[in-house]
Amino acid sequence: MSMYEPVIEITPDKKIDILMAEIQERRSAQDKMRERGLQVIITVTAASGTLAWLLLTEQCLNLHQRILFFLLVAVLFFALWYFIRSIHKGFQNCRESLIKAETALGMHKNDVYLSGTTLLPTGYGSSKPGRWDFFVILSRWIVAVAIILGFLIFLPQCINELNPKTNQPLPEKHISPCQTSHQNS
Repeated sequence: MSMYEPVIEITPDKKIDILMAEIQERRSAQDKMRERGLQVIITVTAASGTLAWLLLTEQCLNLHQRILFFLLVAVLFFALWYFIRSIHKGFQNCRESLIKAETALGMHKNDVYLSGTTLLPTGYGSSKPGRWDFFVILSRWIVAVAIILGFLIFLPQCINELNPKTNQPLPEKHISPCQTSHQNS
């Protein structure tokens, strides 16, 4: 007896019920994975927007602080990217199981349910992620936000020291908010 032979006999009707339950469970799991990924991205995007605003308005960090801050942001965004990639891997495994169940029910074959065509579109039978795959887009978004924050961390402090009307440096005697905070400490 092969290790893949069923131990109990399952009737064809029961097999269909099992496959339908599997399809429903896999689709539900995929929805939850998408939702979790989107919730994390929305939260991180909001936090990044707040952080960007702070960096643009309160640029009083010295070089060592900027480097440490950059490393912290880099590590956090790498962890976030890894988290999203892990969800994507689970999503892909779930998708492959879903395709197997759909294939077992003949949903990807012509003339099984509908005359001259398949029940599901042709692309539904592939588990290969495309360029516009949901998790691929989330990963790209993470990288883009991390790059923007990286640039903002190292944005020159002199932006606060320019005359907003002429875009020229302020006179030497003018003290910027950053210089004031460093002088007081």
